[in-house]
Amino acid sequence: MTRAAELVLRWGSEGVGVQLEPDLAERMLLDLMAVAGQDPTEFAHARAPRTELTFVPPATSRAWSRTNETRDDYPFVPRPPEPPGRGRFRRGRGVAGPE
Repeated sequence: MTRAAELVLRWGSEGVGVQLEPDLAERMLLDLMAVAGQDPTEFAHARAPRTELTFVPPATSRAWSRTNETRDDYPFVPRPPEPPGRGRFRRGRGVAGPE
């Protein structure tokens, strides 16, 4: 678990936080479980139930540095940060939200 926490800090310093879309978040979760030596199926029951409409498959690439535990066929593909303003997961200028 300590190693996984160290990686979260390292990947955060690489600027990955601004790039975490749902597919990359799923890939990172699987990477962290691999580093911690955890079986991903062990946590399947603790996750919120998913339907076909809410299931997001893990990305087939990474936007963060690989580790010895995550040396597989998934390539490193840096994703540029989104431009300021409107974005997929944040409210941009001129977008009214619930008050």
